[in-house]
Amino acid sequence: MRGRSALEREIEMKITVMGVVILIGSILLLAIAVEHLNRKLNENSKPTQDRGSDEQTTLQASDWLTASEAAAYLRVKVRTLLLWTRQGKVKAYTLSGTQRHVWRFRTCDLDAMLVGPSVPCSKGAQ
Repeated sequence: MRGRSALEREIEMKITVMGVVILIGSILLLAIAVEHLNRKLNENSKPTQDRGSDEQTTLQASDWLTASEAAAYLRVKVRTLLLWTRQGKVKAYTLSGTQRHVWRFRTCDLDAMLVGPSVPCSKGAQ
């Protein structure tokens, strides 16, 4: 059995290096594809701010909103929303605190507030 020549060893080394380069390139392409898909999924799971478009408003897994998200949903300032909450005009849920409240809102409650009463008010009640 003869030992391999320097040329054979060099060719074998170059083939190995080329294989490693191809493998690394494939891994990088897969990482880019996964990142792209994650970005697309995140775009689809965020609430849409434009309610005037034909697209359906999509929310994350639950329909609970923070005060700023609920204010954006109603197209009012956060301060106005919190005032309405304290006045009882908007149904809200407190999460914590005796000194400071953290509020959460449900979209169905916000929608119900927008619809108004189902029976027309009499002139004296206005």
